[in-house]
Amino acid sequence: MLGVKPDGNRRQHRHHELLYALESARSRLAVAIAAESKVTPRERWRRYLETEDRMRRCLRAIRCQPARGSRRHGWGQALSLLRQPLPVVDRTNCGEAHRLCEHLSEVLSLIENHGRE
Repeated sequence: MLGVKPDGNRRQHRHHELLYALESARSRLAVAIAAESKVTPRERWRRYLETEDRMRRCLRAIRCQPARGSRRHGWGQALSLLRQPLPVVDRTNCGEAHRLCEHLSEVLSLIENHGRE
């Protein structure tokens, strides 16, 4: 394999995969929030908006990092958490947005903490 840098390719792939997974989670959260908008208490609504804002900041930070910077251990952990399926929720329960926020909070903390190091 002359001329191929498999480690660099893996890092670049992980970088793009993390962006895609986070964008997908952001879309899923937006749909869940919209579905629950009429029954959402004000405090929970604030938390949803805060989570969306954190996601935007994290996505911006990841996009600004070159792929070689995606070697960060926290990004790999965040990607692993994003890959884990959430349990299916009964749609009448209206709790998917809340559960997504809980799950994404841990993911976003990993990304934010490694951005500060």
